[in-house]
Amino acid sequence: MLLTLRRVVGLLVSLFAINTRAQYGHIIIPSRSSLNEPMDIQTKKIQLQNHQAYLATITGSEPQSYFHVLVKDSECSLEKTSSLSKKFQCEYAINGGPFHSYTKGGCVGLTVSNHTVIQDLETNDDGSVGFGITDSNEWILGNLNSIIHRDGANLNHFNIQEFVTGLNGGWLVYNSTNVVSNRDGQDPAPRTAIGIDREGKRLVLMQVDGCEHCVSRSIRGRGLTLQEMAEAMKGFADYAINLDGGGSSTSVCDEKVINHPTCLDYIMRQCERPVASAICIRDDSMPPGSISTKSSSKEQDLSSQE
Repeated sequence: MLLTLRRVVGLLVSLFAINTRAQYGHIIIPSRSSLNEPMDIQTKKIQLQNHQAYLATITGSEPQSYFHVLVKDSECSLEKTSSLSKKFQCEYAINGGPFHSYTKGGCVGLTVSNHTVIQDLETNDDGSVGFGITDSNEWILGNLNSIIHRDGANLNHFNIQEFVTGLNGGWLVYNSTNVVSNRDGQDPAPRTAIGIDREGKRLVLMQVDGCEHCVSRSIRGRGLTLQEMAEAMKGFADYAINLDGGGSSTSVCDEKVINHPTCLDYIMRQCERPVASAICIRDDSMPPGSISTKSSSKEQDLSSQE
């Protein structure tokens, strides 16, 4: 009885936190970048409370030419982030949004890939927020349900080119403020997040290693809480959302997994979990043969900070 009561209280607290963060609605930030600027990716390893983290900041060029949401097929079937990255020749990639099944996949929430709506808005979902780009090179973040439904479910109103829905209510940072309460998401876990600065010039990808359900803490630890992840992202982005985490958290640089994913969640063994979607950075203005020339410098930057 006591255990059941605790679960009920925990659920109520989680719902309160999600609804609180959902009140921020959605925002649109015009990109200040130009197609005439070359895309630049800065990658490095950082330590966050004794946890290994991987940070990528992308500037230059127009976002619609380099920001991509990848899925295996129209059913959001499962595939590893590294495999999706290799197929699309991504220069950098992280896992994307949550999914319904570890065996069948199925994207959760609005998912748009290359102008195609893979998963439509779910009418019973009023708390999840997402991250994407429009045809007009505008970053679009937040919960779109109320706007879409008011406009007669017309997604074309936003001309969305790419969009992925986050996990656990979504918002981490809003207007340079950590919006995750100390009561929300206190279980440490591997985390993945995406954010943008208020000028729309700098895209930020961050992934933190850990092992969510490991009984004994190793040198890598179990990961960060949502509040800690939000605090970390606040140092790099003015707006940020939480993507899928736990055993799904993966960072890929030039088609190679660079972090220590723990797909099973219960042991520290390195293994990559298949996911339903991934975020891919690949500048469409770059000729296919140019990726290998740029790869060595990024890899060196990452390995030199171990």
